[in-house]
Amino acid sequence: MLEVRDVCFSFDGEKNVLEHVSLVVEPGERVVLLGPNGSGKSTLARLLNGSIAPSSGCVRVDGRTEGLARLVGYVRQDPRNQIVSAVVSDEVAFGPRNLGLPRAEVLGRVDEALEACGISGLRDRMTSELSGGQQQLVAIAGVLAMRPRYLVLDEATSMLDPMSRERIARIVERLVA
Repeated sequence: MLEVRDVCFSFDGEKNVLEHVSLVVEPGERVVLLGPNGSGKSTLARLLNGSIAPSSGCVRVDGRTEGLARLVGYVRQDPRNQIVSAVVSDEVAFGPRNLGLPRAEVLGRVDEALEACGISGLRDRMTSELSGGQQQLVAIAGVLAMRPRYLVLDEATSMLDPMSRERIARIVERLVA
């Protein structure tokens, strides 16, 4: 369960971006947060993943307050801000390698994540030569290769064409199932 209890967050230590936010998300539940630009949606997503810590209040994932990045996968709106490797297979392997997993397990996770996203054929392609939709699928595959318990998509379909949006929706449906 994702739990946010009375969380406040400030980037500058003075003005809160989030003010006393509370939220509970059960496993398998899908939640959509709507709001205008600057309302704190991305900040909340980063708090859920542990990328940033609350100024006050508490974020718990399955009862834990530490190591949230291993439990909550976070996919950014713009995949160019997430992709760090030149080749697709290296990108998807990046997270599992950083976990110190054995090579055979890393390769298995790469195969599994590429298949889950329907992009096995992109394995040897350069990430810089992919379309925006393909890059977003690679970013999702990279997160899935980490095998998180929860997945937070931060406007992951906002810059995509309708076909790519539908593809991501199908991936989410399969993951929830």
